[in-house]
Amino acid sequence: MRLALLRTPGVADVIVTASAGPGTGTELTTQIMKGETMLYSLLDDSPKQSTRVAYIQFANDPYGGNKTHRADRLETMLRPKVESLLLIDQPGGYTGHGAAYTAKFAYQFGECIKRFVESAAPLSGC
Repeated sequence: MRLALLRTPGVADVIVTASAGPGTGTELTTQIMKGETMLYSLLDDSPKQSTRVAYIQFANDPYGGNKTHRADRLETMLRPKVESLLLIDQPGGYTGHGAAYTAKFAYQFGECIKRFVESAAPLSGC
């Protein structure tokens, strides 16, 4: 999990993750429950730091857990601890676990993510 880098401030300047949080187990429900627990524990344990985080999640991602709850937790638990958080939350027209792996996504969000990586402030309207 890329976000595990948050446990050690200074290891990464920017973290970009465009998929559901990790899970373990063989059943989808088990993966989601363990993945959610791991993610929220990680967010809770991460110290304040200068890392920037871009987090992207998509509608109908079977590994995404409760996306509304996840977005709320990222806002309340992570945003105060990092320099900047770019949350692209279930953008219209993109569904499923691999939605970021399309030319359409790269065309629509690529410049925004690139600018976020290069500076702390994302483009307005991103």
